[in-house]
Amino acid sequence: MDLFRNMTKKQKLILLAVAAVDLILGLLALWLWTHPNTQDISSYAQRPAQVVELKIVPTPSPVPIPMPGTTLRPVGSADPVATPTVQPQASAFSEGDTAFTLVIGKSEIPVAYGVEESTLDQNPGWLTSSAKPGQEGVCVVYGHRNRNHLKALKDVDYGDVITVKTKDGKKVAYTVESIEILESETELRIPLISGKHLMLTTCYPFYYTGHAPKKYVVMAVSSGS
Repeated sequence: MDLFRNMTKKQKLILLAVAAVDLILGLLALWLWTHPNTQDISSYAQRPAQVVELKIVPTPSPVPIPMPGTTLRPVGSADPVATPTVQPQASAFSEGDTAFTLVIGKSEIPVAYGVEESTLDQNPGWLTSSAKPGQEGVCVVYGHRNRNHLKALKDVDYGDVITVKTKDGKKVAYTVESIEILESETELRIPLISGKHLMLTTCYPFYYTGHAPKKYVVMAVSSGS
């Protein structure tokens, strides 16, 4: 006891630390002796790390828009899937004929049946497999960004009204609800939404030399019956 009292504070701390370590080792040895079936804890450090592969279930995606001159091919399939089309009556329309007219601001823009390259060289085109103007679904129109096509979209804002005039004199008013700029045409999708919608798609930027790389998409909704 006198020896402990004569120790410096540092020596006392070292002595207490050594005693604590001895106590811990003694307790560990006692526990291992009373549990003979317990594995040596050192074996866990020698085990290789296990890699768990997470399987991600994709969420349903909207319907891809069949771009003019392309064929849709599902992931993992070697067989091309034909673009869905509406089969009209024999004399219903001809590719390139005027389907309806868009009224965007002060511009009246004829829209032709179909989205073939030859049609889009002259006018914007209506994707005939999409909804008709005023019907439930999404009515899809493609067009170039020049003044004879869909350049008028550059001045369109949220809440503006775009009117579709059909050949039988019917007018369908659509209110702009969203404007989106996509990085490429591969991002184009027909949204799976209820209601009567109009989707207008052109290239972006509007002022660009050569082939504009992005897509400008205006979505509008009709509240009419």
